[in-house]
Amino acid sequence: MKNKFIFVVLISVLVPLFLGRDSLSTSKPNLEQFDLKEGDIIRSEEGNDLDIYIVNEYGYKRLFLNPAIFDFYGHLGGFRNVKLVSNEARDHFETSALFRNCESGDGKVYALELTGEDEGTLHWINMDGMIAVKNNSEFFKKVFCINSHEFSWYNIGPSYTSLVQIPDYSFTIPVPPAKLSVDLKINNSKNPDPTNWNSALTATWTSQNAVRCSGMYYIALSDENVDRDNLPTQGTLSFYGRNTVPSDLEEVIAQVLCYDKDENYTDDYVVIPIKGGLPSIKNVNVSSSHVMLGNKYKVSWESEKLNFNVNIILGKGEPDKRGNFWYIAKNIPNTGNYDWDTSIPVTPDIGRSTLSDKIEPGEYFLLIFNNEETFFGSSLNSFEILN
Repeated sequence: MKNKFIFVVLISVLVPLFLGRDSLSTSKPNLEQFDLKEGDIIRSEEGNDLDIYIVNEYGYKRLFLNPAIFDFYGHLGGFRNVKLVSNEARDHFETSALFRNCESGDGKVYALELTGEDEGTLHWINMDGMIAVKNNSEFFKKVFCINSHEFSWYNIGPSYTSLVQIPDYSFTIPVPPAKLSVDLKINNSKNPDPTNWNSALTATWTSQNAVRCSGMYYIALSDENVDRDNLPTQGTLSFYGRNTVPSDLEEVIAQVLCYDKDENYTDDYVVIPIKGGLPSIKNVNVSSSHVMLGNKYKVSWESEKLNFNVNIILGKGEPDKRGNFWYIAKNIPNTGNYDWDTSIPVTPDIGRSTLSDKIEPGEYFLLIFNNEETFFGSSLNSFEILN
């Protein structure tokens, strides 16, 4: 994985995760044994292991592949809510990689296959639930709910028709040699003061016995031409206090990983609190509840703390879920209003898997994003498009 920053959280799930192997033990750990409760976020307090997990009531844990995915779950409270546990406690919870998109209501269970650094593919497990349980009695206790943001992060691959096809991931992170180290500071501090969103910041790091480093993912660098996969073993980077992926956490996480010649690694991170709140876009509206193609309409919105251009997207389906999306305008000034000429063809949002440029009659809504598409607001009410 490009970013070894991983999380584990304890949550209640409707379906448990399965890795293609029966549990090593028929006796599952008791959360209270480790002073934990369902819904806790944990990571090891030993060494420099930054992996974060979420564990369910059945004694299984899941892992967040990177900070971007963790940021999709702002309700968990971010780093401030991570509990430090011993390696023994962490390892008592078996890791699972089965997921279900509970936000969309889809009942299908998917297995995660890691396909590269920071990349994964979901495979629908296309088999009868009773057969799955017959092959592994803990199957449904190993399934973890994910939201639509995370589901959309992955590619979708061919279906699996047998449990033996599911990859068996231990997610074991090698222990770095004692002499391999990295030290990261932000504005010359391990605990920087809270800063305003998008403020200019400086990251400085040094390392010992490393041959290369990587990191500073998912945050806005002053120089976006920097190769984040190949950072020097010591250096300085200027960046801004904002994430480049959707996040409602009022914090930015800077992280650097350094590797030795054998590809062992160690990492260090610093959490930068954001004060004064995040930007927002709200009160998105179109001037008529009935839009006749060929006519002109006024689109309006309000924004706070957002000195960026915006994109206007037409959506059909449900906001923030799978559907069809088209760009009405891209990278326009954030003035709070736009004259929408519906005679001008829309552009399919290929990134959200929309290929057709044809707009059929029906119910639609508007989304307005900042041009980095990390914040958005949706129209207060849907409207009807007529031919």
